[in-house]
Amino acid sequence: MCYGMLRCVTFKKSPPAVPYKAIALAIFLFVIGSLLIIFGALLLSGTIKVEVSLGRIASIGLTSRSIATAVETVSRW
Repeated sequence: MCYGMLRCVTFKKSPPAVPYKAIALAIFLFVIGSLLIIFGALLLSGTIKVEVSLGRIASIGLTSRSIATAVETVSRW
């Protein structure tokens, strides 16, 4: 019950904000995860065949180490 216009306007609740960024991030992560699961299943079933040389495996290891080092350096800031 309102006893004056100012009091009624003061206590009206605004509708809750919709977290659009969180929803977009969830959808993006869901799509990426689904694609990775499908890709992994195709690799395991043999539909996709990958031949990797030892030199390429070594370069992948170095790349992953450099990325891990960069992430660790940035996280220290």
